[in-house]
Amino acid sequence: ASLGLVVNLALAPIHGEKIAALDGFCTLLVVAGVAACLSSASTEQPPRTPDELVALATRPAFLMWVAVEAAVLGAAALRATTGAAQSTLTAIGYAVRAGVFGGCTVLCAKVLTECMRAGAPTSSVLVVGGCAGLFALSQVVCLNAAVGRYSSLLIVPIFTATSLATNASGGGIFFEEFAAFTAEQRRTYLLGVALLLSGVSLIASKAGSSGSMQPGDAAAKAKKKK
Repeated sequence: ASLGLVVNLALAPIHGEKIAALDGFCTLLVVAGVAACLSSASTEQPPRTPDELVALATRPAFLMWVAVEAAVLGAAALRATTGAAQSTLTAIGYAVRAGVFGGCTVLCAKVLTECMRAGAPTSSVLVVGGCAGLFALSQVVCLNAAVGRYSSLLIVPIFTATSLATNASGGGIFFEEFAAFTAEQRRTYLLGVALLLSGVSLIASKAGSSGSMQPGDAAAKAKKKK
């Protein structure tokens, strides 16, 4: 996902968008943040029974995460649908809405894999699979709407960061990975998250100060000067 930011940066000129040094720096921060998170993550995943998966899904910590994500999604959707079109916050609302759906898609796919490995009932597999499909479709629709209205140099990094944060936090809480972290892992992971959020915050502030949120703004301005 973070490498997708690099590709997005390289393709931006094709859409008439000018790449500034800050864009490259912000992308580097996000990629470095993801790398730091990966370096502290555990690669071990013990097998679980269907009953254990149900217990994980009904834990207060995970239910609280669901409530927080629902609130973030609701706020982002409200801003995207009612905010002023030229507002940076409206653009962020579009990107965050798609990112939450993207993160939930990956998390559901992971849970679906665990359900199938554990031999869960067919009804449970269908429910989780249906949720994954619904989230995936919502992600595609919302992301297309976002990049159709705003610059990909703004939308894609925020979408990627939101998707990664949603997936990582949900997986870490659901599968109790954070609880097993050592002090060093916790510090490295928090550093990675800080780098990622710093990069995205700089991108958003740059877009807000320059006003260059619309796709093809650079090309349009150059044409107007001519």
